[in-house]
Amino acid sequence: TIGRVRIVFTVLALFGLLGTVGKPQSSDRAIAILDVTVPAFFFVLLGIAFVHRLRHFATPSLAIAAVLLEVTVGLTSKSSDPAAGIAINLLYLIIIVATLQTRFRIALAFSTAMVFARAWTFSYRSMWSNDSTLLFVFMVTQAIFLCLASYLNEVRDRRSFLLERSLIAEKEVTKRLVRNVLPPSIADRLSQSPGVIAQHHDSATVLFCDIIGFTAFA
Repeated sequence: TIGRVRIVFTVLALFGLLGTVGKPQSSDRAIAILDVTVPAFFFVLLGIAFVHRLRHFATPSLAIAAVLLEVTVGLTSKSSDPAAGIAINLLYLIIIVATLQTRFRIALAFSTAMVFARAWTFSYRSMWSNDSTLLFVFMVTQAIFLCLASYLNEVRDRRSFLLERSLIAEKEVTKRLVRNVLPPSIADRLSQSPGVIAQHHDSATVLFCDIIGFTAFA
């Protein structure tokens, strides 16, 4: 999935950059730092996705970044905006599950961390209200769908893997059977170019013989 990872990080980095450029400068120092740090971090993730030795850390880094961003936004936001929170979490749900096809255990840990992070920020800042409760309920619902979709993806992938492994095993059985019946040169030609193998000889001698008692002997 490394190709999809690079596309996702490119989109996130560009959207973060456009949001920083198009957004008026905030007087709040924490929010101003956040506006610069988030797109910069996405560009770092994009660079990781192109480094061969580090690209396997790209997807877990995105999950960790999402949790940290959830905590940071919760601590710096002046009020809870249900619409924006639902949209942001839905975006991460689509990215983590549909695009990156995260495994079930990672999705469960990621969604649980997101929910607990938001609940902690609301409790820490005493921001529980009707809007906050609505946002939290939608987050829990999205987390459940996140885990369900990830589980179904994993079941599908495991079934495909088992079917492919069975097919490889059957091909090996067929290959051994062909090598037991045919000469090695003919078996190699069949494996490389399946089809009719025919050769022309200008003259040939055919011998029919019968060994008496061979059946009983055999």
